[in-house]
Amino acid sequence: GQTKGLNYSRVDMSISNNYGAVTDHNINLLAASSEMLSGVKHANGNDIWELAHGLSSNNFYAYLVNSTGVDVTPVQSSGGSVLSDDYNLRENLGAMKISPRGDKVAFASFGKGTLELFSFDNQSGRVGSPLVLNPPITGANQGPYYVEFSSDGSKLYVTVANLSTGRDNHLYQYDVINGGSMVEINTAPDETDVSAL
Repeated sequence: GQTKGLNYSRVDMSISNNYGAVTDHNINLLAASSEMLSGVKHANGNDIWELAHGLSSNNFYAYLVNSTGVDVTPVQSSGGSVLSDDYNLRENLGAMKISPRGDKVAFASFGKGTLELFSFDNQSGRVGSPLVLNPPITGANQGPYYVEFSSDGSKLYVTVANLSTGRDNHLYQYDVINGGSMVEINTAPDETDVSAL
């Protein structure tokens, strides 16, 4: 398989007796993108930044969404790992999240086996200052997948998932304020281990 890129559709809510209808389908913004996508409010409190990560590059693309629609010319930043467009490597699999304050962004690439933390400027849409926080990977077919910030943005959480079995998953917490120190806070029990339930 291969990526279909980043696309969006337009809905006009003023038609069909104000029920709305899709007026433009699958408008392509980015030809090759990972599945990592996150959004956050612009510093002005009204507009939204949608942030995507490209493939065959270490490029981030920030698209401004406001009352007039999507600005199809993104703010482009580079930093961190290059994610391959070879679908079999599974580097495009994972999650990206912007912190609630809009000052940090993190992404996990399952195939690359990396968790990376960056600064984010919710005024300009620029990404910068990468910090690699690779979680422990204990076996084949494991890698970081989901990421989430605490409500105050001081902690970053990541799951290391086993996509083959759905078992032996781990949850790690990083202190992003104090240099990224890590602690494992949960391990999903194996279905056969009833003592852990």
